[in-house]
Amino acid sequence: MKNSLVALAALGFLLLLRPSPAQAAPQVQSEAELFGAPAAPKVDVKKETKDQPTNPRTESEMQKSPVNEGIDAARQKQTEEKPAVVDRYASELIDKMQIGGRLELRGQSNKVDDQRYQQSPYNQNKTADIYFDTRPNKDTRAFLRLRFYEDNSARAQSQPQSQETVTSTEKTGVSSIEESIDELWLKWDIEDTVFVTAGKQHVKWGRGRFWNPTDFTATEAKDPFALFDRRLGQEMIKIHLPFEKSGHNLYAIAELDDTHRNDDVGLALRGEFSVGSNGETAISLYSKRGKPLKLGLDLGIGFGNFDINTETAFLTRDDTPRYEGDLDIAKLQVPTAQFDHKNVYNQSVLNIEYIWKYNDDDNVTFGLEGFWNGLGYDTRTLEFYSLLQNQSKILYAGKQYIAGYARLPTPGDWNETTFIFNAVQNLSDNTVLTRLTATYLFYKQITAEAYISRCFGDYGELCFRVPEKIVQGAPAFPASTQAIIAALPKKTTRTVFGGSLSMNF
Repeated sequence: MKNSLVALAALGFLLLLRPSPAQAAPQVQSEAELFGAPAAPKVDVKKETKDQPTNPRTESEMQKSPVNEGIDAARQKQTEEKPAVVDRYASELIDKMQIGGRLELRGQSNKVDDQRYQQSPYNQNKTADIYFDTRPNKDTRAFLRLRFYEDNSARAQSQPQSQETVTSTEKTGVSSIEESIDELWLKWDIEDTVFVTAGKQHVKWGRGRFWNPTDFTATEAKDPFALFDRRLGQEMIKIHLPFEKSGHNLYAIAELDDTHRNDDVGLALRGEFSVGSNGETAISLYSKRGKPLKLGLDLGIGFGNFDINTETAFLTRDDTPRYEGDLDIAKLQVPTAQFDHKNVYNQSVLNIEYIWKYNDDDNVTFGLEGFWNGLGYDTRTLEFYSLLQNQSKILYAGKQYIAGYARLPTPGDWNETTFIFNAVQNLSDNTVLTRLTATYLFYKQITAEAYISRCFGDYGELCFRVPEKIVQGAPAFPASTQAIIAALPKKTTRTVFGGSLSMNF
């Protein structure tokens, strides 16, 4: 059913751009006529029907009827004019339409602790984004982006072997294909003053590179290591009121995702204001039934080669459980969930970036970012339990984080090459994840990406595995928790080698 809906959406979008066969028929030429052969002789309809029996009275009356004469004239005029109008309109639409997309082939090789590299998992997938973008006139725009994703991952099955070789991995040949509508929206303006965008679209708020606590409309956190943001768009109606002279912007958003009742519609408001010649500040507000009430502030300002960005969010009316206590399998003790709807939590990000221009044509960017997460945990045990219960998101489970990065684009004569280094540390569980990425553009179209990442530290968020004591004590948990534990890795994936080929068209 899902495949049919996506296919029908694409087909319907294209059919809107062409005239119907009945309208286009008068413009069609035969193949012989196109290449200069004599046209087929025309058939004289009157001569063909001359000897056929007719009703003389009816025929005479029809010829003399002024009403029928008017109808015939109107039909003849419509036949002559309508195809030309439709063809012209369809041609204008096609001329104003852009069709493009992005193709990506990706593979990833993993090295698991206590496992031979040859037996460790290998994953591969393919992604195709195809978009249709048209502007029938200066006041309207329509956009559709379809995503096709195929996962050919070699699923790992772990089974005890011996004391020396703890697990083994084998391919199962599992492949899954997903089709999604990433974006589908219509945009128009009201008196060239207010701009409205309705449908599935992308909206990103916040100034952090690794963390964005003020990105209130996002349903999932971004992957800060990825070069391409793979998150799908959100259902919403966005109203934008810009003030070009002052550089200010006002936004109002009705969020329609996960809406089953009228009062499920969320509301997000944001104002962006220029500060001096090279600064900007913003204030955001978000409210939705069943979700926390959120207030956000962010500020960005530049000083010479330095850029300073900060954002902070305050949350209350939170229904997410907060865990307290200890996880002791021997005593059959698990953390207890606490709820405090009146408490106010804070999440804050500070980013400092420096751009060093080491010659006339080249530069390198260094950045440092810190994150204080009032919704996180400062102990490894509670953090792990919250992740196990799916109550915390990756990179938002700990209480304190620090990250650094460097970006070296097109150094020297290597005008098609870029190097990027990222490192993140969870200060709450002392785990670290690093990644070095290199990209190369060849034939001015295809981007090759290669990367290596490695984690450091014992079990934790960034070096994730289920501790042995949890595995042994799994029977003490409820059946639903036992199923989660069984599906999670028992050994840490310490090193990952990956690469991709992508092309925009």
